[in-house]
Amino acid sequence: MPSDLQRADEFVGLPAGFLQAGVAGVVAALWSVDDRSTMMLMARFYENWRQRQMQPAEALWQAQMWMRSTSNVEKEEYIRRHLDTEAAPVETNASSNRRFGDALEGERPDITDLSHPFYWAAFTYTGV
Repeated sequence: MPSDLQRADEFVGLPAGFLQAGVAGVVAALWSVDDRSTMMLMARFYENWRQRQMQPAEALWQAQMWMRSTSNVEKEEYIRRHLDTEAAPVETNASSNRRFGDALEGERPDITDLSHPFYWAAFTYTGV
């Protein structure tokens, strides 16, 4: 069946479905992603967007550049400093965030093992 380009309301993908449902924007991944790096990227995205008042697309891009350029030590410090205090009002979330920070602790602190595009480039922002 040939596609009908006249039907602009046709569902094309998950982000388009959310936009058609009325949301202002969607951050979505193009492939299956790592939980640990996604948690860090999304925490940084929300901090950029909500606290630093960046536009969502800019907030995501800045978070991606942060993932790409920071070392394990910087990421661990970020997790421990920000997520354990500011963004985790519920104790279960705080303990979960500590586990993510602990996961980085045993790794080489000088390397940027989550800087590979696999860990951050899957994410896109679609919206107004």
